[in-house]
Amino acid sequence: MIREVVGLILAPGMHLTMAVALIAGLVRGFAGFGGALIYVPVAAAALGPAVAGPSLLLFDGFGTLPNVFRAWRSANWRLVLPLIVGAVTMVPVGATVLKHVDPTAVRWFICAVIFVVVAALASGLKWPGPPKTPVSFGVGLVAGFLGGLAQISGPPVVIYMLGRSMAAADTRANLFVLFAVSSVATFITYLVTGILTSTVVLTAIMVGPFYIAGVWTGAFLFGKAPERFYRRLAFVLIIAAGIAGMPIFQE
Repeated sequence: MIREVVGLILAPGMHLTMAVALIAGLVRGFAGFGGALIYVPVAAAALGPAVAGPSLLLFDGFGTLPNVFRAWRSANWRLVLPLIVGAVTMVPVGATVLKHVDPTAVRWFICAVIFVVVAALASGLKWPGPPKTPVSFGVGLVAGFLGGLAQISGPPVVIYMLGRSMAAADTRANLFVLFAVSSVATFITYLVTGILTSTVVLTAIMVGPFYIAGVWTGAFLFGKAPERFYRRLAFVLIIAAGIAGMPIFQE
């Protein structure tokens, strides 16, 4: 174990991963989104996708669990339940792809998804019309697959819910419940399939404090500048992370 810890500390990509975790936490803290979209592509390039997403789950995925107890009663279960069912259905599929598909192909896919997500969010794309069970289930399927693969399940759900005419507090409650259940399902899947290796756990222990420090600092900085500034900066950093994570720079 000591040898593995020393090996990780001295690994060429570990210091880069710690730095990007700090930046990702800052963005998550002051913009409210984007942490995973920044951390995962760069960490996947530095340590491999089989470490990047699972480590993020351990130090960020369960961070919202304390809020679930308050959100549980406020959630719109007619909307959330189909999302949950879809997400839980596809988490194992995403995890299977992560475990068995060539890491380079996974990294290309992650970067492509990030560019599409940034374009969708920056354009203000919203799903029109009232929520429908089949659509909610379909969005859940996409979110579950992306969550099982790389812990980037948030964007499709956020885009879908932005089109709902509901209070911000209700939307927040729905997201907390969905991501909490999805995180638990992902954790179980990773545990059963052997994705949660000692390397993943040690990486989360080493990197997590930098991410948490970034979140706290970002939350403190929130309000020091217009919200538009934070969103634009988040988009720039996400795009930069996506470009930096492209396998072409290591070929």
